[in-house]
Amino acid sequence: FDCHDFTKVTVLMYYLLVIYSFTGISTLLKQTKFLEGREENEEIQFQNAFKNKEDQGKAGDAKYMSEHNNSLQVHSSVLNYIMEKSGSKSIRLKRRFEYEFGGIAKLSVMMLHFYSPDTGLLHLVEVYQFRNSVLRNVARILVSLWHRARVRLHLIPNKQKPITREKNV
Repeated sequence: FDCHDFTKVTVLMYYLLVIYSFTGISTLLKQTKFLEGREENEEIQFQNAFKNKEDQGKAGDAKYMSEHNNSLQVHSSVLNYIMEKSGSKSIRLKRRFEYEFGGIAKLSVMMLHFYSPDTGLLHLVEVYQFRNSVLRNVARILVSLWHRARVRLHLIPNKQKPITREKNV
């Protein structure tokens, strides 16, 4: 999910993602490979996370990259979002985990836990790479449909300007 237009992942939504991605089945069938798990204590100041808006999300903007899969990256725009929404002047990277889910899931995951000392909030950032092309394409369709439904239901603002017709008088 793109952090710019997704407000919250609820517990229900998180478990639906676990079911959809087959990560639970992969783990039950012992097809999950734990790659890394470690405690961190890196502080990110508000001004250090921000870059020019034009550079955010582009190659070379990654603040955190998987040590096992270069496709898994967390960009500065994610850190900006966390600090803007939590009202924190800094956040701390507390933990990082990486997994490879096998079987039908074929999923690479990097999870980062950030802590906002100003607010006491813990933020979970997960970056996925679907290696199963069928699941990847279904995920794209489902995310697109979910986004459109939320725009239509006015749960998030539509970033496109409405088309208006000019009347000739």
